[in-house]
Amino acid sequence: MKQRFLSALVPCALLAASNAMAGPQSCAARIDAIQGQIEVARQHGNTHQLIGLQTALAQTRAHCTEAGQEARAEHEARRAREDVRDARQDVREAEQKLREAQARRDPEKIIKAQEELGEKQFKLRGKMEDLGQAQAGLAALKG
Repeated sequence: MKQRFLSALVPCALLAASNAMAGPQSCAARIDAIQGQIEVARQHGNTHQLIGLQTALAQTRAHCTEAGQEARAEHEARRAREDVRDARQDVREAEQKLREAQARRDPEKIIKAQEELGEKQFKLRGKMEDLGQAQAGLAALKG
């Protein structure tokens, strides 16, 4: 039972890991990644996954273009810049709420505003990391 569970889990974990790292890739890199996943599926006898991966490979070969990948990467970078801009605005608003609470000298509202500001700053850091990854992916495709 454990062996069957592990043999099903390993390909799923590899597929999830490769999809998480997929980001913007050249078409050749995408094809190579799918072919690697096909090999793993074959080794583990996972016919359902193998069929899906073979379909994905055929679709990638038929429709993937370097120009399309670059356009997708540019779109992701643009969206990430917008997310950073929005998160910065959220931080500014949270800072303003904190200043107002401090001016009123309301300890409960100050604590609440500080917590909110911390959350917004954390979110901003995440969005900035996403932007860095999107810009790196775009640079890799162009470079």
